[in-house]
Amino acid sequence: MWTRAVMACYVIWGLLPLLYAMLAPAGAAELVASRIVWGFGLCMAIVAIHGQTRAVLDILRNPRALVITAASAALLGLNWGTHIVAILTGQVVDAGIGYLLTPLLSVILGAIVLRQRLSVQQWLGVALAGAALLVIGAGYGSVPWVVLLLPLSWAIYGLVKQKFPIEAPVLVSFTAELSLLAPIGFGLLAWLGLTGQATTWTTGSPHLLLLASTGFVTVVPLLLLNASVRQLRLATLGMLQYISAVFQVILGVVHFAEPMSLTRSVGLGLVAAGVVVSATARTGSQVRRAAGAVTQRSADPPAELMMPANSSATRVAF
Repeated sequence: MWTRAVMACYVIWGLLPLLYAMLAPAGAAELVASRIVWGFGLCMAIVAIHGQTRAVLDILRNPRALVITAASAALLGLNWGTHIVAILTGQVVDAGIGYLLTPLLSVILGAIVLRQRLSVQQWLGVALAGAALLVIGAGYGSVPWVVLLLPLSWAIYGLVKQKFPIEAPVLVSFTAELSLLAPIGFGLLAWLGLTGQATTWTTGSPHLLLLASTGFVTVVPLLLLNASVRQLRLATLGMLQYISAVFQVILGVVHFAEPMSLTRSVGLGLVAAGVVVSATARTGSQVRRAAGAVTQRSADPPAELMMPANSSATRVAF
């Protein structure tokens, strides 16, 4: 059951390019603003129903938590904006490659910022990721911004969330982030409306409902992931997270008919190889830890299944 729930979560996020393509008349600014506003409204409703509004306010009143929330909100907005621009400009494959790179960039940041020691396999995975960026960049003749910004913003987002000083449910901390982005979202929609660029109220009810669904596809998969993350092994979660990225690569090639140049194909192959090598290293490490845990006599649940809201495994995706 829980595995299917997580798979559904990543499938929904993997199909986001189809939704954004249907909303293309709205433009990138309106899509980002709509996702923020509708997501904020849905989150606030759920938080209010569960009596957690005070918990959101506690985050915003804590100076250190507020600074970290503002930083993570800015990274979230950057990630969403980059992703939407990529889809609307025919770079769906690059978006998929970027998200495939995210775990590898997280490994790099862990080594640089947290001084974590990497295994030989992880270093090899990092080297393959670097080679992929060079190959893709050489093919474009410029920096592959989408392939670089998507995983970098997401990896830094995860790193920032690790520093969160208050242990709060994922939905509460996410609502706090959206509450900081909401004024920007409302402001953008108001400006687009005043300048005659908004499509929210001028393109018909189906378009409005699709715009509103951007909040649904943001929040509901998050709830599915949050409910499932404590029920599944980290190794399982680690493998399932690639579903959305793979879906986007397939959609880019098959549905959107994006050209696969030699350099793009080689870059994708290098990223895939890096992911496999790095995932093999993580899986081996987790198996060894699990084998050691069998000898423990405690009846408590495994520590990795009791993850706080700032755990990297509970990050909001896409």
